[in-house]
Amino acid sequence: MANSMYTWVQVENLNSGSKEKLEKLLEPESGSYNLDATTFSNRYFDGKEPDEDYDLYSFRIDEYGAKWWYINDYYDNDGVILFNIESAWSVPQDLLKKLRDWLQKDNSKVVIRGTYEDESYNPTGAFIYAKDYDDIEDTDLDAESIDWDKMYEDDDYRESLDQKRFDLADSLFKSYEETLKENKDG
Repeated sequence: MANSMYTWVQVENLNSGSKEKLEKLLEPESGSYNLDATTFSNRYFDGKEPDEDYDLYSFRIDEYGAKWWYINDYYDNDGVILFNIESAWSVPQDLLKKLRDWLQKDNSKVVIRGTYEDESYNPTGAFIYAKDYDDIEDTDLDAESIDWDKMYEDDDYRESLDQKRFDLADSLFKSYEETLKENKDG
């Protein structure tokens, strides 16, 4: 059985058109709380995933970066769209890049950023995808450095582990802003 990777995503700098476009794409089916890969593909590709003659898992790995995934808990937080993705083994980087590219056709200022954590904490990290800019990095955490008993008993310890992801996300965003400034000034 595959490890689950949990990816928390925020999509920023949306205008009304790109926001509406993303909301239509991410809206769960009636009666459901999540959006599965097949429904996403049907919407994104304006049709359907390949027929049974094509290996569906290979298609999803090639197109999205994970053989299965679900988008959960999608909501709007003052114009920033937030959602999380549960996927097999890895961050679905190709999915995030496709979303960025798709949204930037109408709005080049869209930024997709967030954090991720494997269920085993190996790896955890942060990412940012923007116009002409990609960065994804793991934290220095690994499964051997974690006190597992303490993690499940001590909320402060768990929060300190989470804080490593948040700090890395802030650092990646700061680097992105510095790059924007250098490109503008240079």
